[in-house]
Amino acid sequence: MDYKKPKGTKDIFNIESYKYEKTINILKRVSNNFNYEYIETPIFEYTNLFNRIGESSDIVSKEMYTFKDKSNRSLTLRPEGTASATRLAAENNLLNPKSNDHLKLFYIGDMFRYERPQSGRYRQFKQFGVELYSKPSLSSDIEVVLMINSILKEFNISNYKFIINSIGGEESRKKYVDFIKKELGKNVNLLSDDSKVRINSNPLRILDSKNKRDIELVNKLPSIYDFLSPEEKETFDKICKFLDEYNIKYEIDHLLVRGLDYYNDFVFEVVDESNSSRTNSILGGGRYSTLVKDISGFELSSVGFAIGIQRLINLVENNNPNFYNKEMKNLIYIAPLTEKSLLYSFTIRDLLIKEKFNVNFDLNFDMKMKYYFNKMDKLNPGWSILVGDKDSESNLVTVKNNLTKEIKEVKFNELKSTLTNLMRKNNG
Repeated sequence: MDYKKPKGTKDIFNIESYKYEKTINILKRVSNNFNYEYIETPIFEYTNLFNRIGESSDIVSKEMYTFKDKSNRSLTLRPEGTASATRLAAENNLLNPKSNDHLKLFYIGDMFRYERPQSGRYRQFKQFGVELYSKPSLSSDIEVVLMINSILKEFNISNYKFIINSIGGEESRKKYVDFIKKELGKNVNLLSDDSKVRINSNPLRILDSKNKRDIELVNKLPSIYDFLSPEEKETFDKICKFLDEYNIKYEIDHLLVRGLDYYNDFVFEVVDESNSSRTNSILGGGRYSTLVKDISGFELSSVGFAIGIQRLINLVENNNPNFYNKEMKNLIYIAPLTEKSLLYSFTIRDLLIKEKFNVNFDLNFDMKMKYYFNKMDKLNPGWSILVGDKDSESNLVTVKNNLTKEIKEVKFNELKSTLTNLMRKNNG
């Protein structure tokens, strides 16, 4: 039988696993620097939780992996992280509407969506996300933007900009939705099939349509900004002013509504300016209040964002081809040449691992020297230690710098300090 992975999934190994590990470690470090708490939620939840993200959205209507368990309960593989994070916060009493404290959470986990696989997008994919729960706050919106800014700088990404909009609160949005339904209803036969459905379920999503006929009709409508309350306009204008003062590049797009139904007020996407295609979106997010209220019952809000790990890796490699070149200068290759030298070789390895050196230990011994040389060519370590019988008898360690070809005999008890100094010299 020919076993293959399912369509839309990805095996991660060798250099790919290194890329994932390095990317995730950077994301965790930045999140910790911003004082966000790491959480994990179940990989599946009751289906009704995810229905709350918007039954008119593509995720809910077309892409969810839903199944019945043996007790006939409807369960769904997690398609996104926000609903699960909010459920976790509510169920574990982490939300307090009477407090001025903020709850800051981040997650890294697998998501599942049944959609057409394409570059950087799979049916099972790993996603990083951030959720900041609080009373509606200008400073919270700004912090999330600054956190994104910090993350992209950590990956040496500079050629990007924010696409921002305000879609208003419940009252303003209702006025605009009613207006859209009335105006577009006059030409409903000209709308795309998806928009004909959305005009009753979620008319705002029509603004984000990529269909040419829809775009022509939408471009004739007034902006949603015209329907915002004075307070909502003031808040959005303050965000824009802050971005100007902080020298963060952005563009206002009043057609931006995001793909999920739960967003309100400030919404955004970040796009790669070096990529002119429709797939240049890096990440997206915004503020949401209805979802928090639906799940927790509290008059609270949250602002957050999410990015796919594979999409981020692709972006990094396109902008910085050498970013994921595995650092091998400080890798130490240790090989016992004989069975007699095995114990001493393990002793050397244990010392170096204890001192936090990066070690590749060869479990073979009594091999021809050609084998060890080929192995070093393949690994390309910065340093190599080949351990023979004489080394174990004399309590010496023969260290070779594979960059300079210099060979140095070192006493065992001086190995740590000698290697530290040599590596410091190599790394400049």
